[in-house]
Amino acid sequence: MPHVTLTGFGGAQQTAIAAAFKNAGWTVIGTSRTARSGVHAADLATGEGLDEALAGADLLVFTLPQDRRPGSTPGMARTLAQAARRTPRVILNAAARIVDAILRCSPTWPPFATPCRTCR
Repeated sequence: MPHVTLTGFGGAQQTAIAAAFKNAGWTVIGTSRTARSGVHAADLATGEGLDEALAGADLLVFTLPQDRRPGSTPGMARTLAQAARRTPRVILNAAARIVDAILRCSPTWPPFATPCRTCR
């Protein structure tokens, strides 16, 4: 049976995604700040707990959180990318505005963009 790991488990999107995978016959493991049945405790900012949550995963569905702290979204994405190197496939579900996330890291890119409210 294929195995999928979902980040940020417990939100409305992740619950719907998990149900779809379960209905298709996948084993579903979630990550959250707090462990519970079927959910591994994992910190996306530090990477703590991600190795365990990704062990044996055939697919990672990474929902980019809507974290408004400057630099947090790119930092979480980098942490997860490093942890997921041994996962064959990764799907990025961008719940956050990607342009805002990029601008927090590099206010001059893309050149046509207006800096987000945080960067102004």
